[in-house]
Amino acid sequence: DASKRLKYYYNRNILKIKFNIKFRESFVAIIDTKNDFRTEKSSPNTIEMIYEIPNTDTKIDIVSKGFKAGCHSSVQFNGQEMSKNKRGLNFFVLDLDTMEVVDRASCDLYGDEFLLMDSDYFSATKSRK
Repeated sequence: DASKRLKYYYNRNILKIKFNIKFRESFVAIIDTKNDFRTEKSSPNTIEMIYEIPNTDTKIDIVSKGFKAGCHSSVQFNGQEMSKNKRGLNFFVLDLDTMEVVDRASCDLYGDEFLLMDSDYFSATKSRK
């Protein structure tokens, strides 16, 4: 259900990914602007990905399980869980120059009339246009 309003809330021209998600599917997107790399995958089944950051020894382990696959999200970076594992999108922002986590957040795109961000560092509400 959390993917119901995904296309409404996100401007695909900014992120340059399609967000081609069907109802209740698992979804993973990796956006690495420093290395000009973008990928995304959606599936009714579990998605497991490993992203090895170019020119580093660092990798990010990602698991997405949409509603039909078990409702779970995991993003492991340096042995720590970055996903908030909440309904909707779960993501984290990494500064690739310093390799420091800038933020981690979740967005419930279904349950709220407005886009609500649940973040460690900020709370923001963006009203509908």
